[in-house]
Amino acid sequence: KSVSILELRARYPKLYIPSDFILAEVGWPKSFPPNSPLPLQTGCHFHVFNKEVERPLPLEKTVLDPADADYLYTVKVMLMSTPDMLEIYRNCFYRNEKERRDDGRSYLHPTRMINFLVGTRGKNELMAVGGPWSPSLDGAHPDTDPKVLMRTAIRTCKALTGIDLSACSLWYRFVDIYYRRTESYHKGRLIPPRVETVVVFLPRMSACIPTEGQWEKTQQTYQLQLERILTSSNSSGDDANGGGASLQEVLPAAEEAAPNSSGTEQQAAAAMTEPETETLLMEYKKMKVAELKTELINRNLPTDGIKAVLLARLSEAIIGEKQAQLAQQAQEVKMEVAETEPAVTTGTEEAVKTEPAEAAAAEDSKPPPADVEMADVSDAPKKESDGKPLNETSDETKPAPSEGGIEGGDQEPATAKPELAAALPPRKKEPQPVKLTEKERQNLERWYTMPKEPHVLVHPSRTAKSGKFECSVVSLSVLLDYRPEDTKEHSFEVALFAELFNDMLARDFGFKIYGELARLARKANETAAASETAKKDGTAAAAAGAADGKARQGSEQGGETSNGEDSKASTEKGKDEKEQNDRKRRRRSVEDNHRSKPEPEPARFHTVLPELLLAFAYFDITQCGYIFEKDLLELIYSLGLNLSRSQIRKTVGDVAAARHTLYYRQLTDKALDVAAAGGKAPKKGDGGEVPPSVDLSADSLTGGETAASELTEQQALELARGNTDYTGQLHASVLQIANGGSEQQQQDEPAAKKVKVETAANELPTTADGLVEYKGTIVDVGKCLEQAKLTEQARERAEKSLELVRNLNDELTATNARSTQYISELVADLKSAKKKLIDNEQTIRDMAVSFEFNVGHTMSTCLRN
Repeated sequence: KSVSILELRARYPKLYIPSDFILAEVGWPKSFPPNSPLPLQTGCHFHVFNKEVERPLPLEKTVLDPADADYLYTVKVMLMSTPDMLEIYRNCFYRNEKERRDDGRSYLHPTRMINFLVGTRGKNELMAVGGPWSPSLDGAHPDTDPKVLMRTAIRTCKALTGIDLSACSLWYRFVDIYYRRTESYHKGRLIPPRVETVVVFLPRMSACIPTEGQWEKTQQTYQLQLERILTSSNSSGDDANGGGASLQEVLPAAEEAAPNSSGTEQQAAAAMTEPETETLLMEYKKMKVAELKTELINRNLPTDGIKAVLLARLSEAIIGEKQAQLAQQAQEVKMEVAETEPAVTTGTEEAVKTEPAEAAAAEDSKPPPADVEMADVSDAPKKESDGKPLNETSDETKPAPSEGGIEGGDQEPATAKPELAAALPPRKKEPQPVKLTEKERQNLERWYTMPKEPHVLVHPSRTAKSGKFECSVVSLSVLLDYRPEDTKEHSFEVALFAELFNDMLARDFGFKIYGELARLARKANETAAASETAKKDGTAAAAAGAADGKARQGSEQGGETSNGEDSKASTEKGKDEKEQNDRKRRRRSVEDNHRSKPEPEPARFHTVLPELLLAFAYFDITQCGYIFEKDLLELIYSLGLNLSRSQIRKTVGDVAAARHTLYYRQLTDKALDVAAAGGKAPKKGDGGEVPPSVDLSADSLTGGETAASELTEQQALELARGNTDYTGQLHASVLQIANGGSEQQQQDEPAAKKVKVETAANELPTTADGLVEYKGTIVDVGKCLEQAKLTEQARERAEKSLELVRNLNDELTATNARSTQYISELVADLKSAKKKLIDNEQTIRDMAVSFEFNVGHTMSTCLRN
């Protein structure tokens, strides 16, 4: 359905509509028909990390805003997260007498149990996760190929949140929003006036949930990373306290590779520069955001981003300046060497030219003795070396053949260092670990704490939205609580999605109630038809009995007098018995008035239709337990099935006959003793008392009577169709009349044939028996859906069984705790009794000793006397 501006204003008066908005195409009615609603249970939960937490295993590099990004199509996703259905039932309503008596519990509306992962910027600015389409990265023709839009969603979601949606197999196209843009410029390109589209998807996240084994490995990986960070911070703190901090991380690679034997002046300058750079960085780290922006403005650098981004940008600029300064110093040294090298080379060449001539003249005049020459050469290094090894002196005195002199050989190492420093590229300074304070350690431990159950991990982008992008999990109730002051387009898109999703929930829950009422009405009609049939059979039997009585009337006339006297005697006897019973009743009433009456114990019950109760709880916001008939009429009108008032009243009037009010607990709950299959109702005080929260009947696990009486798929399809296919019904009626069929024959015709006629009339396209070829494999889609449905039912039964076992375990745990406490009390009493016994025995011994002493003393006294 297409929604215009007037319809949006009429339906959502608080919603701000952007000036460029023209139309919205709602796609969820096509994806979720009334008989096949969106399953609320996703089993998906999100864990959003702090932006300071690094991903241990980074994903493939993705580009959020490439050079060819085109906003002609923008794709966004709303990722849904809900707890288990049992948790939703537990938080939305009470299911038994024990929970009803718990006054401390507060129940939530179902919209507070449905959560979505959204992006945030600031406090109240919400946005959906996504970005623009890129022809080079995502492909062409997004208007006809939905895979292109899916690639855009996967790429932008991975860049913003780190979540890989490529495993999702179900993508629901929820809504398309159209804007009319004026002429504008984007990245230097002129964009003419055109219509742009924002597509909002609702992917099924069940395929992205990690398994138990994967989750344990992920937890270990993050824990190891945390330990490495804490260990490195401790080691860096020890180095800083000892004064042995490494400065090679700041220097470029060329300076580290330079030999230490030469270039002492440049090493000294670098050693003086490194502490200055580190001190300057520490001072900048203490600055405020405004001061950092001032420094960036002075260097003609961008000033957008948070403090961490600004500080990193300024640190890179400072390190780059220091590297440029060192490179300039190396270039100056190289220029000085180049100026001094020609003079030295000229002197050495002249010496080489004059040396052969002088040597030849000396040989002609006087031949030198070899021993004296050898002695002179050997003595020369001894005088100059002053105890140095001969190999070192020989290396110093030996001239290089290419240079032609000793000076040339000495200048070569001096020029090697500037050339190497200029040739090698500068290396970026690696982030130095800083000793963490106790508060920072606690923050890191809190940020790296992960839940026990598997979650989908979210790492918000650090660079998106000028470094202000964050992610948060927000409930549908919060998304619906938007304000007219939210004038951003992305806030409008999130609010519109929330309203449409709420409409879908209202439609699904309303159709659930309508289906149950229709089932009850159909059941009542069947019962009435059966009673009418039985009544007809009884009338025929009564007529046959009257005929037999007339045949026996002649034979029984002789005993009429005696029968009359007996009837009079029996009448008088009955009157006497009635008077006696009345006197006894009055006497008992008087005694009961004077006797104290015990309070009646409320009936114990349990919920057998939690899905239906959840549907009623969605509309019963005050949790009063009933809905008026007029509200039910309005609710069914809003389903969009084009039902008439007589059709609705025929369904609702039978159920809400008492004071035009429907007490829906009568439809969803049953007494506990009635639900027990042939068992005795539990008595209070018995040793084997069944707790009220536990339902041991088979009906609670398999659906019981309700499962057998639920609507079939064909009946649900007919209810979902309603009167929306009135043109098809008219066409089928015309065809039957044209073929000579009567109205009675049309009514007697089976429902399956009606469906076939309507399908043929509409000429809907069909596949070849639902078979699809995928990568060389033929897949039966119908059977796959049936298997998925059976698997879902088995999972629900397993969850109910698990809840039963958990409740029994809780009861047994409580009983065990009470028994343990009682045993400990008995042990304490036994210890105290033993202690008293020991004290009494000791007292008896002391009294015996004193008695013997007194007797002896008395006897000795008597003997002395």
